[in-house]
Amino acid sequence: MVKIFKSNPHIKSTKPKNIELDINGLDHLGRGVGRLNGKVCFVRGALPQERVTARMIDDKKQFILADLVKVIQPSPDRVKPECKWFNQCGGCQLQHLSADKQLVEKQHRITHDFAKTGIDNLPWQPALSGEPWGYRTRTRLSAWYEGKQDKLRVGFRQFNSKKLVEVDTCLVIAPQFSSLLPQLVQVLNRLTDKKQITHLELNSASEHKLIVLRVLKSLQTTDLAILDSFASEHKLSIFFQFDDHRFEALNNTQAELFYRVDDLIINFGLGDFTQVNSQLNLAMIKQAINWLELNDSDVVLDLFCGLGNFTLPVAQKVQKVLGIEGSKLMVEKSQINASVNKLTNTQFIARDLSCEDALDEVNLSEFNKIILDPSREGAQTIVQNSHKWDANLVLYIACEPSALVRDSQTLINNGYTMAKIGLIDMFTQTSHIETMALFSRGKAK
Repeated sequence: MVKIFKSNPHIKSTKPKNIELDINGLDHLGRGVGRLNGKVCFVRGALPQERVTARMIDDKKQFILADLVKVIQPSPDRVKPECKWFNQCGGCQLQHLSADKQLVEKQHRITHDFAKTGIDNLPWQPALSGEPWGYRTRTRLSAWYEGKQDKLRVGFRQFNSKKLVEVDTCLVIAPQFSSLLPQLVQVLNRLTDKKQITHLELNSASEHKLIVLRVLKSLQTTDLAILDSFASEHKLSIFFQFDDHRFEALNNTQAELFYRVDDLIINFGLGDFTQVNSQLNLAMIKQAINWLELNDSDVVLDLFCGLGNFTLPVAQKVQKVLGIEGSKLMVEKSQINASVNKLTNTQFIARDLSCEDALDEVNLSEFNKIILDPSREGAQTIVQNSHKWDANLVLYIACEPSALVRDSQTLINNGYTMAKIGLIDMFTQTSHIETMALFSRGKAK
């Protein structure tokens, strides 16, 4: 059950031990890393170059978990967090570090992870970055009904906890939704069946703004009328999502969902994956096209192609592109997107890219350039056979550093050289790291 973040002075507990230590790095969760008597210590809220007092939460055999109590010697890069809930909310981890230094630390983290495998001197390129606030076009909030007060509470999970931190604004979500959040919560609390609501999704990825309410069952007619009035007033659409993943539009009104990549229109569904940072998505696509040096003689293979986020823009530059995706439904949507944009040099097929034989029926010698854009699990199975590829350039977009490091090792062992690597600051203020790497056959230029 979700619990509201609320201190209780009446609960007696053993006072945790305070410790003092120096911080020399950040881990993958954005916590400060130091050592106490030789044991690694992770301190939430601490930064490199700081000496701090921390409260021990858990003293395990190989490491210590702790929370920041006091900064004795602050980092020159420490800034005051903009959000008043930063110390409780689990949504952002790095607001206390300046945006430019967040990139420095993330690059250092990737460099360190590669160095542990013997790969040094990474060919770093300038990072792609954009607005540090208000960039999220898609945000999910939790909701919890408190029966004694007949109140629906809305917010984000506390760091590493099921507790809920109530918020009435959020600095990283789209501004139009951040300013609308207090009114939305008020309206939801007017509903008779508000206890049926478990989550909210605020979606401005499309040019048509919408809200998705995850519900346990359909709401009463009077509740629907209240929501319809709110939607009309603020010119947005409201959808309901049920436990069986079915979506239902309020009053059966349908919104056309799409985003633009220059002159292309990419349609998507409510349950489809889309990048939450539209500005950085466009910059990422542009960089991919530039790094691959695409021309009208290229034949490109786009693996894990999704809706065609890379496939369709690439198709405008090359002779032919084949997109492969595990979901048959996504393949069908990609084909529709290609047709809508009148692209005739694209082909899409469905294959489970986690299977060793996924590409057995694909003529790999036909492709001189390959794009890999996998999920967090990476592309381990696919790259194992990269020694058979004829592609002279391979572009890898990674949302999980450990997968990038592992798969890069395989590509390098199979004859590729890392030619470029750069951060994509898709999630400023958080510990999440997105990276793009280019591999070439032979010696990097």
